[in-house]
Amino acid sequence: MLLRRLLQGFSAGAALGGVSVYLAQTATPGHKGFYTSWQSASRQVAIVVAAALGYLLNDLLTASEIGAWVVATSLLAAIGDPAMAQGLR
Repeated sequence: MLLRRLLQGFSAGAALGGVSVYLAQTATPGHKGFYTSWQSASRQVAIVVAAALGYLLNDLLTASEIGAWVVATSLLAAIGDPAMAQGLR
């Protein structure tokens, strides 16, 4: 599990540079900084939301309930992720 999380983090980090370049290239003239800054801002919001969700789940569920929940949601995410990616194409 740790190795999978590390790989997920490395792949997300590798994608950030390309996203910034894409946003800068597709921005309207004079708005490159504004559009590119949204990537960083949205990443910070995602970190706060993830931390709040982790705190909430830890507060409401026992360790065994969290373990069962993580297995179920990981399986659903693994099944739904390729389908969602196809839908975004």
